[in-house]
Amino acid sequence: MQVLFVDDDSFNTLLAKKIFTKLQLLDKVIFVNNGAEALDYINIHLSAMPTHIFLDENMPVMRGSEFLTQLKLEKINLGQTKVVLMDSSTSSNVFEQIAVPEMIHHILQRPLQLDVVKSVLGI
Repeated sequence: MQVLFVDDDSFNTLLAKKIFTKLQLLDKVIFVNNGAEALDYINIHLSAMPTHIFLDENMPVMRGSEFLTQLKLEKINLGQTKVVLMDSSTSSNVFEQIAVPEMIHHILQRPLQLDVVKSVLGI
């Protein structure tokens, strides 16, 4: 299992690190701050895609939805990678705002919770 965690918020990243530590998976998680950094990581590691991408929607530089659109434009096949969109909004229409909803496997409301992350990861 390899996880790419994409979020610019230091609190959310700290919480994720605590959750992945409890799950004994911290050494299998790569943390980046925005969609542009995530895109760079994916392009460098095309032969070793992460099993899961936890993706914040609202970030500077490149939003989560822009990251997904760019993957599609560059014809990057995520294969079996599961994209988990994280959003702080209580709005139910976040999924409708994404240009490529077919790429999203789960939408999680933040803050992340241990039991929800376990379920998404299938552990």
